[in-house]
Amino acid sequence: LIVLGIASLLAWMNIPAVLIVPVVIIIVLCSVPNARMTMKRYRMYKDLMEESPGNDDDEETTMQVDKGSKNEQEQPANGTKEDCVALYQISKKHRLTQPTDSFCWTVFALEIAFLYIWPLVALFAIGNAFGGEMFLI
Repeated sequence: LIVLGIASLLAWMNIPAVLIVPVVIIIVLCSVPNARMTMKRYRMYKDLMEESPGNDDDEETTMQVDKGSKNEQEQPANGTKEDCVALYQISKKHRLTQPTDSFCWTVFALEIAFLYIWPLVALFAIGNAFGGEMFLI
């Protein structure tokens, strides 16, 4: 529905179909890995629910031996196998490269030059001294 909504918005904005189709294809291709992971999680959860002992009518009572008493009696355990079943989603970020100090300083210098100094010079060059002073502050 989201893809159709975006395609409809682009069509409403009178963007040609030659541009809408590639945008829709890119969105769908970017969504495929997420959809695959969702299906894997769903199948895993479905398998866990089928294997859980709560579905069996002939559930065996788990017995535990009370070692603290003098006459070791068998008593029913408070927990069942169902308490041990869990589903965890673990995600981890992998950083393939880490920027060096020189790269960081270069990017910082370019940002200062293009996003601060260039507009400041342009404001003074067109004769907008008040705007340039306000931008300087």
